[in-house]
Order: sequence, then C-alpha cells, then structure tokens
Amino acid sequence: EEDLEVSKSAGQGKTPAPKSRRMGGAQGAPGAKRIEVRVPAKASPGWCELRVVTDGGASNSRRLMVTDSPIVDEVEPNNDPETAQELAVGALASGFLNSSSDVDYFKFAGKKGQRVSIWLGTSSGDSRLPGAFELFGEGGTLVASARARAFVDAVADAVLPSDGAYLVRV
Repeated sequence: EEDLEVSKSAGQGKTPAPKSRRMGGAQGAPGAKRIEVRVPAKASPGWCELRVVTDGGASNSRRLMVTDSPIVDEVEPNNDPETAQELAVGALASGFLNSSSDVDYFKFAGKKGQRVSIWLGTSSGDSRLPGAFELFGEGGTLVASARARAFVDAVADAVLPSDGAYLVRV
C-alpha cells in the first residue's frame, strides 16, 4: 500500500488527507495492486481524478468517487439469494465480479412507498463491464432493472410497492 494525495481536479493542487477508506472488496481484483487514498474530511462528494506518480512517471488517470455515504465491501459468497449480502438503505457496496459468470446478490429491508435509487457505476468507474442489475421484491417480483451502455451507468429509481425484503442481483 502506498500513501497518496488526491487532487479534486487538474490545476487545483494537492490536498493532504487525514481520512482513508479501503475499497475493492476483501480480496481485490486478481493481479491488482492495492493503494490507499486519503481524502480530506472536508472534501465535497463527487468525482476526482487520480494519478499515481512515482520515480518512473505518472500513471494514466483514473476516476475516484468521494462520498459521505457508508461504504460496505462486498463479501463472498453472495452468489445466490440465500447468501445475499445485507445492506442498509443508503449504503454503497464496493466489489467486483470474479468472472464473466459471477453474479452477486445484495438484500435490504424496504418500506411501502419508500423511494430507492440503485446505481451500478461501471462506466463512471472506468470499468469495461457492461453491468446490469435487477431489483426483486417479495416472491421474486421484478420491481426495477437497468443495464449500462457505453459511457452510461446502470441506474434505476423505484418506489417500493410493499414492506419487506428486497434483493438486488448484479
């Protein structure tokens, strides 16, 4: 792990950072190097540009999301409804798919009339994955679904039809 500084955008300079948050799941992507990014507590939520600078030069830029929402690392196994990982409404899950056939499930408790937004940030996060998800209610009823397109994330906004347990399949 390396300590880095993050700039909000080119030309604004670097800001020292007292807070840190690890992302990418417990295992990390196969062959990936892990870095630690420290973001100032007063940083505004939004997208930042990230480059790693070493004696050998600078990396290509990568996008990094700064958020004040709770972030939960994906925990395997969560490949079917019975092993779905529980999330609180408002939390963000950080994870990755292990293979082209990997499916991940997350569950949350919802209330009738509650509005939920589900976002799969594959395009925004520089992933090559054309991601998709489905939101299911009680009895497997499809409530919402979305599929990413080139340069557009999968996003759905839904009003929950009843109290109960909901599943998101990614």
